[in-house]
Amino acid sequence: MLKHLLILMLFCASANSSFSQFSPVVASVVYKEWQVLPNSKNMVEIFYSIVKCGNENKVNLMIFNDSSSDQDIQFALDIINTADNQHFTVTKKFSAKKGVFHKAVCDNEALSELKISLPDTYNPSGISIKQTL
Repeated sequence: MLKHLLILMLFCASANSSFSQFSPVVASVVYKEWQVLPNSKNMVEIFYSIVKCGNENKVNLMIFNDSSSDQDIQFALDIINTADNQHFTVTKKFSAKKGVFHKAVCDNEALSELKISLPDTYNPSGISIKQTL
């Protein structure tokens, strides 16, 4: 009887796994892996990567709050196209939960406020970013 029960459980487990499907991940080109911005304030680290999401080049941000409580943060980033020194500044406000990595990714719009679109004239391989606030 125990043998039959184990076989039935094994069959059910294999049937469930064969019918489950994982959502596909949207492929993106990574021009620059995660970099941390120096001089973090209030124990909040800001990271950035430069990627191609679909047909659009973007700066994706990741925020980590290493303090002992949740924080509302505000920061400004100067995004520079090193080929011609053109730049623009973006100011962001974000509510960072303590001890959590808040990470923007191409295939999820949940943290769209942590994504910055680059102008078409910017070379994504030649971008530098500085925190100004």
